[in-house]
Amino acid sequence: MPFPTRRWIVAATVLLLLFVVLPTTAADQGWLPPEAGGDTADWVGLESGEWLRGRIGDMYEGKLEFHSDGIGTVKIPWTRIRTLRCSRISQVALLDRPTAVGRLEVESGTVRVVDADGREVAAAPLGEVLAVTVGDPRERNYWSGRVRAGLNARSGNTEQLETNLLLDSVRRTPRDRLRIGYLGNLTDTAGRRTADNHRATAVWDRFVSDRFYLTPLNGEFYRDPFQNVAARWTLGAGLGWQVVRTSRSRWNVNGSLGFQHTSFHAVDPGKPSTADTPSLSLGTRYETRLTGWLRYLVDLNTHVVDSESGRFTSHLRTGFDLGLFRKVGVSLFWVWDHIQEPRPGKDGAVPKRNDFRTILSVGYDF
Repeated sequence: MPFPTRRWIVAATVLLLLFVVLPTTAADQGWLPPEAGGDTADWVGLESGEWLRGRIGDMYEGKLEFHSDGIGTVKIPWTRIRTLRCSRISQVALLDRPTAVGRLEVESGTVRVVDADGREVAAAPLGEVLAVTVGDPRERNYWSGRVRAGLNARSGNTEQLETNLLLDSVRRTPRDRLRIGYLGNLTDTAGRRTADNHRATAVWDRFVSDRFYLTPLNGEFYRDPFQNVAARWTLGAGLGWQVVRTSRSRWNVNGSLGFQHTSFHAVDPGKPSTADTPSLSLGTRYETRLTGWLRYLVDLNTHVVDSESGRFTSHLRTGFDLGLFRKVGVSLFWVWDHIQEPRPGKDGAVPKRNDFRTILSVGYDF
């Protein structure tokens, strides 16, 4: 039998490429989703080769929020994303560059922002993205939070049941974070006011890197006549640092310098009814997601002031937040309010330094 000619050798090689090499290459490439804009859904490809179809939410502190009907809402570490195709307009905050607005795409560690015609608006490595806000630049797309209402048992200067209202809201843009909070307790017993405790806070943070942020302005209002505080205002400015930033946990520490003004509820004749002092404010906030529906929080703030204003005033809130349904949740918190040197009242009685409250409330998440 004659030896195969060169033509047969070439033909055999081509067949080998067609039936062995090319199928293997196609298998390595795997399935790809529709191009951005060609599907109403958003697509996320992970390092493991898995694809997720649904809707992405905002990306802050190194975690991308993702929701689908099949798996619910999850937080995906930003560094584990290999491919991303978003069908909607996003605002992308980039390190040392202006915020880019357009459709977001990620491919092999590179982030691209393109306009409606597919033209590139901005491009950067994955690690240079500080935050992502999904949606058109409309005010309603910036807000999230929770409202809770319920009853709590209080011990300390008063012993009774109280009604309470809790607001914890955040306005987020790619570079700015505004936290507005309120915690109030109001009770009437036998036609007499027996509890009147209110705390409102507002903190504006401006991120200059993925972990470091400035606080151009923070403010707090506090009222509790049973601690002999008719109104206490604190204003300041400072900075903060994200010590821990993982897919499950976040830990921030912050400090600021400012000014505090206190109006006392009752004082002896001849004693000043107000006090003004410089203020050094120190705070820390730690929260972790224990399960997909259970979150644990510790939030502590302390003001260092002069002796006329109480020397040290602290507020601690710690407890659990449970998600019952998509928009309904339950909160169980313990609250501690402390004044190191409370101002005596008109009758000379000195309020207790510490007040404790247990808060169980139900409300709406938005």
